[in-house]
Amino acid sequence: MGLSPKLGKLLGGYRHRLSALQNYLPAKRIGIGRNVKVSRRVLRPPYFLTLLVQDNCNLSCHNCNMGAPDMPAASVEPAALYRSLQRLKSHYRPRTVYVQGGEALLHPELDEIFRVARQSGVAPHLTLLTNATLLHQLSERGWRSIDALEISVYPSSGVDAAQISTIQRQASRWGVKVTAYRYDSFRVSMLPRQTGDINMVNRIYRSCEVAHLWGCHTLYGDRFFKCSQTIFAPRIAGSNARHSADEDGILIDDSPGLHQRLYAYLDSKQPLKGCAYCLATAGVASPHRMLHNGEACVTPTTSVDELIDRDKLEQLEKGFGRYVETRAVIDGEG
Repeated sequence: MGLSPKLGKLLGGYRHRLSALQNYLPAKRIGIGRNVKVSRRVLRPPYFLTLLVQDNCNLSCHNCNMGAPDMPAASVEPAALYRSLQRLKSHYRPRTVYVQGGEALLHPELDEIFRVARQSGVAPHLTLLTNATLLHQLSERGWRSIDALEISVYPSSGVDAAQISTIQRQASRWGVKVTAYRYDSFRVSMLPRQTGDINMVNRIYRSCEVAHLWGCHTLYGDRFFKCSQTIFAPRIAGSNARHSADEDGILIDDSPGLHQRLYAYLDSKQPLKGCAYCLATAGVASPHRMLHNGEACVTPTTSVDELIDRDKLEQLEKGFGRYVETRAVIDGEG
């Protein structure tokens, strides 16, 4: 007799969490060398691949690292996502895929997104990342589709420990693991114009936790990105942009040599073009807040120097294992 779906999810989630621990090991160097396993045909990243399925968000967080409050509503088509995943899986196999936005629960065909992510076979584990304010919209089919739910909790979003407890009880019916992280501050990351100092751009890129430590690889449309923030850099910069986002990603198609292109891209020591508009994880931190009427999402600046946390940058330059920025985990009440 086979395992029940709920028990299978629980056991699979336990194995997944054990294997994911190595995502927090110190990085040795930038590029492919950290924990990405390389074979002749397949790259296996340390942890996850993000499926960025919705550009906009229902919240308006100041300094959102994707500029989601300023993005128009745009959703990835499930059929197009499936084609990209089918092409990618022969060369790249993560342990899990994260479905996120913006706010993923705004996607009008989210159940279909889950279905094609599962059907593609690119990874055995599926996690939904959300701010939870729209979680009442998640269907029974959606709950059955996911293995885990990761909630980002912000001080003024209205989500509290009591609600997390209710969500945990609901999720337990489907064998879904719930983790909630509280974010009381955001670091300034995206800039409305280029950083003119190429030396500083290189320093920021080489110390970027997003690209080199956390492995925030992202599939967006038909392109693969080593960092989700670079996708939105040109749109945030607007008329100040000097490139298109497509220039910073790898086209996922059926042409020969995709494995080699992915390897070279992930192993490159050269900053992406979007890095000139980004402070990565070395920006100064400020208390989390929602935008006021008419306020731009990103921090306007006349001097990039004012927005860099030089102490953190210098610590990261000594090695990723020397600086650990923790997130507060929220336990439900009851």
